[in-house]
Amino acid sequence: MCVSIAEETELVIGIDLDERFAEAGTRLARERGVANLAFAQSDGCRLPFPDGTFDTVLSHAVIEHVADYRTYLRDAYRVLRPGGRVFLQTAPVLSPSGSHLPRLKVRVPLYLLVGRRAAYAAYRWIAANRPHWIDTPPEASSFLTAARNGRLKVDDVTYRVTVRSLRRAIRGAGFRIVREDLQVSGLARRCLPERVAALLPAVPFARDVLITNMEYLLAR
Repeated sequence: MCVSIAEETELVIGIDLDERFAEAGTRLARERGVANLAFAQSDGCRLPFPDGTFDTVLSHAVIEHVADYRTYLRDAYRVLRPGGRVFLQTAPVLSPSGSHLPRLKVRVPLYLLVGRRAAYAAYRWIAANRPHWIDTPPEASSFLTAARNGRLKVDDVTYRVTVRSLRRAIRGAGFRIVREDLQVSGLARRCLPERVAALLPAVPFARDVLITNMEYLLAR
């Protein structure tokens, strides 16, 4: 992602807690001849950059893994120049994509039926004992990878995203919402009348289950 963006702008700095992403990104940038890209191993809640450094901040499928998400947003605001923009993407934790749980061949939303803790324990057991129940390629499932290595997958979704809580956090950090796109699941659009599906983003709880993607354009 960082390499692709660097091909369209003057300078990109990618950050992650894990150095392995920098190594892969550096290698890909070298192969593609991209020289305006750097990586920093850094905590997103304590960015090693002065105030007002960047025109744009991109956060794609990250905030749900940040326990202190309010500080995360405030620090993104801090390093953004006045008038700068943030693109923020995530999904509600009760939606299929936001749960970060692999799909089962039998489509049963365990996390909605028994709660996340019990569902997570069930998925770890399935990965270790019935891996063929999971409808995901082995190399694409962290549950299956952990089970093959004799480990238990740790739940790294530390912020239980809801539409309401994320809106509050965004405004609490000082941002202005320029655009909000809440994408209703294809299943809901197929099964419900169009007018009803269009109302789902305004319905508490239902939206946290049936919205599969949330995208925000934010301004300082």
